[in-house]
Amino acid sequence: MKLNWQLWIYGFLAALIGGGAGAVTAAFSAMMLTPGQYGTGGTAGWNSLKLMGLTFLVSGAFSAFAYLKQSPLPQIETTVAVSKVEQAGVAPITTTTVSSTSQDPKP
Repeated sequence: MKLNWQLWIYGFLAALIGGGAGAVTAAFSAMMLTPGQYGTGGTAGWNSLKLMGLTFLVSGAFSAFAYLKQSPLPQIETTVAVSKVEQAGVAPITTTTVSSTSQDPKP
């Protein structure tokens, strides 16, 4: 039994990043609500970066946990082998076989 770890880790990280993407909007909203405490430079800029970082972690963690609820373990990998036979330069040949059933001895 082989598990598809790559797809599972990809989904987990996508949920983490997607959930944390709202952190930027949270920081801009805080800048508009309290321009003295949050801003783009100086101490207010550092406060904005700290707010973004913490919001990213919390929101991303919620999304990652939701992903873990939906997919707690990786799926089992299945492989399908397909083989194709082609003849180079030759048109495909269709052969029809007709078989008949007879009863021996006949009644």
